Amino acid sequence: MAEPSEAEQPLITTPAEMFQAISKSHVDANMPPEDKLHSILGRDLKAFAETEFPERDAGDPRYQILGMKQVGIGWPRLYMIVNFDNEQDPEQWGLLSAIAKDQERFEVEHFLTVAEAKAEPGAAQKLFPPEVFQWLNEAADRE
Repeated sequence: MAEPSEAEQPLITTPAEMFQAISKSHVDANMPPEDKLHSILGRDLKAFAETEFPERDAGDPRYQILGMKQVGIGWPRLYMIVNFDNEQDPEQWGLLSAIAKDQERFEVEHFLTVAEAKAEPGAAQKLFPPEVFQWLNEAADRE
């Protein structure tokens, strides 16, 4: 289906509509297409693990995406649970935020292990949106 011409597109008339359109265009410009998302994310998480945990052969990281957040014209961020270690070592699994760039890569912004969350519970509140706290609290309770 062809994109509507500029004349056929509705005029943006409110600041809220303008910011919504800017945010959507920024997500479209930076988030990889769905068919490539997991291969790109897996590659970049593995590179992060090799740098962060060089003493271990973590293999392929396992992750579950909890959600995405896009604020204004900032980079789109994915929030996820990541396990870098098959041994369930609490030093190598926890919450991670990664920014999407140019539909080609993810850069890890923050990684907070379950052990760090237990030692400094306020740290997660500064780094992650409230929606991820339920998982973090449940994971910390399991430890």
